[in-house]
Amino acid sequence: SEVWARPGLSRAERSIATISIMSVLRDEHTLRVHVEAGLANGLSRLQIGEVIMHSAVYAGVPQALRSMQIAYEVFEKLDRARAKVVGTGD
Repeated sequence: SEVWARPGLSRAERSIATISIMSVLRDEHTLRVHVEAGLANGLSRLQIGEVIMHSAVYAGVPQALRSMQIAYEVFEKLDRARAKVVGTGD
């Protein structure tokens, strides 16, 4: 989208903003999409976790914990998919 191509913020910085916003808005589906996109845009799992925990101040601890659960689910899904690809070559 044009928003992601604008100058001024890197794709990783835009991912940080989007993950934080989706966490605060409690938009679980879009959060899942953007956790995965954040990894593709160069964020580490640690950075994604820190963004979500930082949002706890604004969204509340229960929502931050739910958002962390969603992030871990995405990480596990990606790990399983990667393991299948690696296991296929054996």
